[in-house]
Amino acid sequence: MNVELSINQSTIMECRTEQFLTACGAAGFHSVELRVPKLKETFFSAAPGTVEELLDRHEIRVAA
Repeated sequence: MNVELSINQSTIMECRTEQFLTACGAAGFHSVELRVPKLKETFFSAAPGTVEELLDRHEIRVAA
């Protein structure tokens, strides 16, 4: 059985999705749970593909 820890974006509500993904990658997380309201903020303010690029760069997958 393989157990993988995931971190929920609610734990660090003060930062933007881009900052959250970068911090998670630096901390060694490979699985995250993202919040829809925070994703919407990012989709409206960041360049297209930003979230996907950060997920790929830090080898993070979305668990929920």
